[in-house]
Amino acid sequence: MKQTYKNLKLLAVLGVFVIAIATCAIACVYCALLGGINSNFKIFYTPKNSAMYYELMAYLYKENDHSCVSSITFDFYTDEEKEEYIVDGNNVIDGIQGTKVIWGEFNDIDMYRKANGERPELEDVYLLSHSDIYTCLDMTSIFKDLTNCKTITLNNFNTIGTNSFWCTFQNSTGLEKVTFGNNVHTQGIVHLYQTFQGCTNLREVDFGKTVTFENVTSFYEMFSGCTNLQEIDFSNRKIYSATNFDRMFYQCSSLTNVNFCEDINTSNVSTYVQMFEGCTNLQTIDFSHFRTDNARNFSAAFANCNNLRHITFGENFTCHNVTSMSNMFEFCSKLENVDLFMVDGRQLQVTERMFDGCLELKSVTFGKDFTCENVYDMEFMFNDCKALIELDLSMMNTRSATDMKSMFRYCEKIKHIYVGDGWNVTNVPVGGDPNDLGSPGSVSMFDACSNLPNWDENKKTDKTFAHTGEGGYLTHINDKEVS
Repeated sequence: MKQTYKNLKLLAVLGVFVIAIATCAIACVYCALLGGINSNFKIFYTPKNSAMYYELMAYLYKENDHSCVSSITFDFYTDEEKEEYIVDGNNVIDGIQGTKVIWGEFNDIDMYRKANGERPELEDVYLLSHSDIYTCLDMTSIFKDLTNCKTITLNNFNTIGTNSFWCTFQNSTGLEKVTFGNNVHTQGIVHLYQTFQGCTNLREVDFGKTVTFENVTSFYEMFSGCTNLQEIDFSNRKIYSATNFDRMFYQCSSLTNVNFCEDINTSNVSTYVQMFEGCTNLQTIDFSHFRTDNARNFSAAFANCNNLRHITFGENFTCHNVTSMSNMFEFCSKLENVDLFMVDGRQLQVTERMFDGCLELKSVTFGKDFTCENVYDMEFMFNDCKALIELDLSMMNTRSATDMKSMFRYCEKIKHIYVGDGWNVTNVPVGGDPNDLGSPGSVSMFDACSNLPNWDENKKTDKTFAHTGEGGYLTHINDKEVS
């Protein structure tokens, strides 16, 4: 009796074990059929069926958890795939080696959603078509916030009917590479506003052979915050219609090289605010082909590029409508020479901190049109330029200036500041609070400028001795020694 009981008990245990194995097997098959964690999600899409495309994009990238998507590809499907997955023009939904295939109407996607739950665990997403994939839809934020997706590839992709790539890949922190492959057409795009902004792991963008920016007007924050991006090549990209370059490469701290095409047309660009600010690994910038006919603002355009050693401006860098160059080269601590000979400063109003913290700056060249007669704020303009030996400001007319706080402070090696007959500090107060940016004055204007003529540590360093002649710290250009 005891032996029979033991045998029954053993059989029961074995039965439970077999049932468990069978349950697991069924579950695995079920997962394979419905698209498991290691699944591919293939979408066969026809251009005429734009509603299906829109709903799918909204479903995958906007409404549901997409954290497991690691790769997205848009492309043609092959004849073999068509024969395998599409039977007599009818939709075929079937699990083949963990691959999910969808082709046709949105109700098929809805079926997939119901079968697979609201959060499909996807790894690779393919959108395939038998011809060019046309999008007549808004591409705004379509791939936004993809945290684990590492690659996105667009092949045979046509943006006809849409004009915007606003925030298209924004804050996709897992994204490492975006490829615009074969036959990608972007002639209709006019906005690249924050397209890749916040893609902190993005290392490479391959624009392929057919992508063009000839109609794009706004590049605002296009790559802002892409802290791992190392190189951008625009050398074969037509840029003809741009109006805004603000913060285009802001805080791209790994960026080492940017190439622009030689026939770039920037004559309509009005603002370059913080365009390269925080590009701490960038050593050279070539602006020689840029036109600045309608530019208004260069505030902090190259600020905090603390490894920048060389910047080239061409003959069309005139800036005759620019009103602000505040902080333009601030903390470019490795920059040694700046040639602004072609710059027209007659409309300038603010040059505050223009060269502040340029520790290795040895020379700045201004042309005859850098008159600055409308500039009211010059505070900290050359502050901490410790390597400057001399400075020629003889073309300046400073009649409108009201703020010169710390203008030459800590220029410890400077021996001569040359001025002309237009130098005028009548409207600049003697005092002022150095910690109050809204307070005009001249406090600390010449602090630590111990190599200037007549400088004495016991004398005032405000505007009191900001003149030529007896006791003055400045030298008239007519008294410059010819070497």
